[in-house]
Parts: sequence; structure tokens; C-alpha cells
Amino acid sequence: MKYFILIFIFSFPLKAKTTLSSKQKEMATTILKSWWPLSKQELSAVLESEVVAWSEVKSKNEEQSMLIKVAGLHPRTCARALRKISQYENYNHFMGFIKKAKYHEEQKLISWTIDHTLLPFPMILEFQMSRLSQPGEYPFQFMSGIFKNLTGLIKIASIENRCLFFMDVKWNGQTTKIPNLVVEAFAQTLSKLGLENLIRISTL
Repeated sequence: MKYFILIFIFSFPLKAKTTLSSKQKEMATTILKSWWPLSKQELSAVLESEVVAWSEVKSKNEEQSMLIKVAGLHPRTCARALRKISQYENYNHFMGFIKKAKYHEEQKLISWTIDHTLLPFPMILEFQMSRLSQPGEYPFQFMSGIFKNLTGLIKIASIENRCLFFMDVKWNGQTTKIPNLVVEAFAQTLSKLGLENLIRISTL
């Protein structure tokens, strides 16, 4: 029951509303559709500065698979947004569910210890990714943990004085022994909450 209550609470959008010009709407729509075939309602939500997230978790025999997609429009330029978003070693100050954060520059290795009511136990996430420095594509891969070999891609595009973010994640591996619904709720809620928090703190 607690998972459904938390999902309900986190489902309320956290928006930093600013009006897009017709040109910006057209640019953002074209880019978003090339990244993710959103429904009309989802597309409208992103254009209105709401973070949209989706996840799907399936099981077959002793294997489990997960897909995650999340998109959001930042109210500032990419240059301004990325100054803070690229500070992976400070994410424990940005997001409550990240308890410890480190970034090893040479290996491009991020190490986070996360804990949340949605999780049955604390987790250590280690993954390789370059710093987000400018618009473009940034692949990443989890190196260890229950989601070892998870791969993802972050896409960033400049929409004039706004910045568009999208993340696409895929994972298939040995079952985590955590129910699909719980993993799905964890993935969708934390990805949405995470991007909302990053947008908020990098807007100040």
C-alpha cells in the first residue's frame, strides 16, 4: 500500500512555468518526437514544463528486464543548467535519496549510495559517464550492483534559451527478486523526481 501512496504523492507535477514561443514549441516538438513517440497529452505536458517519465519491468524465468524513459524542459539555457547538473559528486546535496556521491574524473566513474522508502534496501550504483558539458548525446553503463550492465543514453538539445533533456534506459539481467511493480514504481518515480529536482536546483 505504501508504494501506491508514494506514487500518488510524487505524481503531482513540479513546474517552472515559462511561455514558449511558437518557434520553440515547433523545435521542441520535432526533437521530442524523434527521441520518444509521446502521446499528445504527454507532449503537451513536456512543453508546459512538466517532467514526464515512464517505465516498464517484465520477468521471464529467472530474468528481469527494465525500460525507462524520462523527458523534461529546463527553463534556462543549457550552459546555465549544465553548470550544476554536471556536478555528480554533489548530488547528495541535490537529491534526498542519494546519500553519498563521488565522481572519479579519470575513469569517468560515478558512485552513488541511494536509499528511499520505495527501496527494500540501500543500493550502491556505479556507472561510467562523461560530464554533461554541452548539448549532445551521453551514453552511460552501470558497472556493478543488481542492475549491472544497464545501459542508457542522455540526450540534450538547446531550444534557443531553453534546454531539453531526455534519458533512455535499458536493462536485462538476472532477477533482482524484487517484484516487477516495485521496481517499476522505483524506476519511474525516482527518474521523474530526480529530473525535477535537478531542474529546480539548477534554475536558482
